[in-house]
Amino acid sequence: MDKEVEFLIEGDNISLIQRRVIKTVSLEAFSNNMATAGWSTGVMPVGCRISGQSSDGLSHYFVIERPPMMTRVDIVGAGIYSVHTGFVQIWLVFPEKGLLPSGKFVTTTKQPLRSLQDTVYYFPWPNVYKETSNICTGTQSFSGNTKEEVCSDFPRAFFGARFNFDLTVEFPSVLGGGTSIPNSFAKWDELSKKNPMLGISQEMDYSATGTVGSFLAKVTREVRHVR
Repeated sequence: MDKEVEFLIEGDNISLIQRRVIKTVSLEAFSNNMATAGWSTGVMPVGCRISGQSSDGLSHYFVIERPPMMTRVDIVGAGIYSVHTGFVQIWLVFPEKGLLPSGKFVTTTKQPLRSLQDTVYYFPWPNVYKETSNICTGTQSFSGNTKEEVCSDFPRAFFGARFNFDLTVEFPSVLGGGTSIPNSFAKWDELSKKNPMLGISQEMDYSATGTVGSFLAKVTREVRHVR
C-alpha cells in the first residue's frame, strides 16, 4: 500500500509521521454506502451536518446547520428586529422523487451538532409550530435544480421571509417568557446589542425537544405518516 510521510513540529521537537492508505474506493461508491447507512458525504449542501435515507427508502433527509449570527427578522405588524441567534438546524425531508420538501423543521442549539445523542431545542421563532418544530413556509420561495441546491437556498428563504402572528411562539424567560412576539423580540433585540453572543449564552434557556437521533426519527416518521 502507498505510504505518506509528514513532519510534525511541536516546540523544540520534530516528529516523522507515516500514514498508510488502507483502501481506496470511488467517491460515488463511498457516498452511496454512507447514504445506505444513514449518513452521507460527497457534494453536500452548504452547512449540511447530516444527510441520509429513511429506513423504508421512501425519503431523503438533510440537516442544514447555520452558525450563530446577528439575524434580521421582519414581522408584519410588529416591526424589524436584529437579534443574535445560536446554531440553527433546518431539517428538510424530501420524497424519493421530487424537489419539494415534504417535511420542514427547525431547531436550535448552543453548540454545533456532533452526535446523535446531542440535545436539540425548540427555536422560538414566528411561523414555527411549538409542538412539532414544523416550519409554516407560507409564501416563502426557495429554488434549486437538485435537493442539495434547494437545501442550500432554504435558510436564505426562511430567514429572509416576512413573518406573521399565525402561530404562537413561546419565548425563553430571559426574553420575558410568555408568547408576546413584539415584546419578546424587542427584548431580544435590546439584549443582543448588549451581548452579541446572546444566542449561545447561558442566559438563553431554550426548551429541549429531544436528541438528534430521536428528533430525526420523529420527523421522518411524521412525514411517512402524512403520506
